[in-house]
Amino acid sequence: PSQKAQETDEKFLGKWLCAQLENHADMKKSMIEGPRREAFEQFRKEFAGIITTDEEKWYSIMEKVRDFVVAHGRRPSRHSKETNEKFLGQWLTTQLVNHAGKKNSMIEGPRREAFEQFKEEFAGIIQTVEEKWYSIMKKVRDFVVAHGRRPSTEAKENDEKFLGKWLS
Repeated sequence: PSQKAQETDEKFLGKWLCAQLENHADMKKSMIEGPRREAFEQFRKEFAGIITTDEEKWYSIMEKVRDFVVAHGRRPSRHSKETNEKFLGQWLTTQLVNHAGKKNSMIEGPRREAFEQFKEEFAGIIQTVEEKWYSIMKKVRDFVVAHGRRPSTEAKENDEKFLGKWLS
């Protein structure tokens, strides 16, 4: 059930479930201890993967992005025609924007720290547009220093050709 649902009963159940998940995580109200807590823990085990906190969902998605990057050697595209890749690409873009702007769950705390470690682990792959621009500019600079000339758009070597086109 979703707390954002249009249908009243589903909306009620969604709000109730979110409150229970929060109370369980914080060990407060009826979820401090006792039979309700035990029953709710059994309920969560029974529907693991379906009944999750936002925190659990976030880490699960980040793990799927990590698996994608490892499997494909690139970041997932938010423009992909493949539904799963598109979802992961959109999620990653949102996290990069939030991280750069220190917004939402990326202001501070464990998610921000986990995402920074993730970005560091895949530094050449997971970059904001600005980080990528500076990275390419550094490659152009390194090329010019090494070769004493500007990279050519007509080069046979793909890296030089890319850098030459980037400059154009």
